[in-house]
Parts: sequence; structure tokens; C-alpha cells
Amino acid sequence: MRRPPPFSPQTVGRTKQGDSALKWEANYWRAQHARLGEREAALKSAGATLQATIRALTQRLYGTKSEQASGADGTTSPQVDSTKNRGQQPGSKGYGRRERCALQVVAAVYDGSEEAQRCPTCGEAFVPLPGTETSARIEVAGQAYIRRIQRQRYRKGCACPQVAGIITAPPVPRLRPKSPFGGSVWTQVLRDTYLSGRPTHRVCEAWNQHGRPLAQGTRTDGLPKMAALCEPLMPLGRERPRGEKLFHGDETRWQGCEAVAGHPG
Repeated sequence: MRRPPPFSPQTVGRTKQGDSALKWEANYWRAQHARLGEREAALKSAGATLQATIRALTQRLYGTKSEQASGADGTTSPQVDSTKNRGQQPGSKGYGRRERCALQVVAAVYDGSEEAQRCPTCGEAFVPLPGTETSARIEVAGQAYIRRIQRQRYRKGCACPQVAGIITAPPVPRLRPKSPFGGSVWTQVLRDTYLSGRPTHRVCEAWNQHGRPLAQGTRTDGLPKMAALCEPLMPLGRERPRGEKLFHGDETRWQGCEAVAGHPG
């Protein structure tokens, strides 16, 4: 049998004013408890946000930097080795050359020499044909334009079998075979890259704003091929510093190389 609490038979008397005061205090502390609960929840949310920020910054500053892919559980798995080269793969479908209708077209007519206009066997002059063989090349001279190259064609007037039936003026030399860009374009690319130090994206963006679009792949692929053209200049680049009395071989300031009495170094 359960025993009643020891204080159950006791009777406590209080006034109505005291009862109202107790109820007021109870409501006051209940409101304070709810307010503190909301404050604690807000502090926990702010703390979680700060902890996430600290983890992200710590990972960015001290974390490992690799090309490995990260899974959902946080584990890293190395990428599968691939023998494919970067960029567009051989045999894949290309996008074709871009239309540059906004560029101004400047005609340039080229003809062969007087000796090339005659049969090398009998010396008879070739008969000019109507029309020319046309090709386009993009050039830059302040503003990009298309230089329309028109090579004169001839029809032989003799029966010499050693000569073809139609003779065309020799083609204009190109800096890069089959490239639609002329030498002035590649000169500007070299100036922007090595003289101005402009990144690839900025160079292409500047060209697009002037109505002369240049793909990043065209510039990236063309620079290594331009190195062979600069090989004859390498000996001159070595002889010039060797002929100077002082040069900054190790980035030493010129004050450190100045000849001072009593200081042989």
C-alpha cells in the first residue's frame, strides 16, 4: 500500500495578493525561459555557420591539392589514367571556320614575274584567263580586315607537253600553312603574350570586342609552332647580354654591382 507524502495532510494558507504575486513570478520566469531557449537556438545556428566557414577556409589553406575526385563519403579516388591528349581529339567533328562578314575586304592582286608568264621551253607568252584564283587571309592593321588575294591565271598558247594547260601565279608565302591568319595577326599575338603579358582569355576577349574573333585553342596551338621561327634569334639574344659589362643574371640590384672603392665585390 502506497503511503501518502509526508506533507499531504498539511494545510498552507496564503492571501489573494500573495497568490497573484506567485502567478506573476511564474509567468515572468516562463517567458524568460522561452526567450533564453530562442537565444540558445540562434547562437547554435551562428556557431554551426562559423564552424563550416572555418572548415572551408582551413581546407582551402592547408588541405591537400590534387586532381583526385571526392566521393559522397569524403573519400578520394584517383582519376583513371587516360592516354588522350587535351583538346579536340583527332577524327572528331569540328565546328568549321567562323564567318567574319563584318570585316572589311581589301583586294590585293598578285601576278607572276615576266619570266613566269612565258613558257619555259619555247618562251611564248601565256594567254590570260578571265577571273582569278581567290583565297582569303585575315590581317590586322589597326583594324582587322580580310586581304583578298587574287592570283592571275593563264592558259598556255603553245603545244609544249612539259607545261600544264592552266598556269597560276605562285601563292603568297604563309607564316603557317593552311592558317587563315596572316603574319600581322601572329605578330600581335606575340606582342600581347610576351611584351604585354596578357592572359589568353583577355587577349581573345579584346579581339572579340573589335570584331575579330580568335579562339583560345588557335592561340594556344600556334604559340609552340612559332618557337621554331624564333630559333635564328636565340644566338643574338645570348650575345647581347655577354657583351655588356653588367647584367642582372641573378636579379641583383644595380647598387650591388656598382664599383665602389675598397669593396672588390
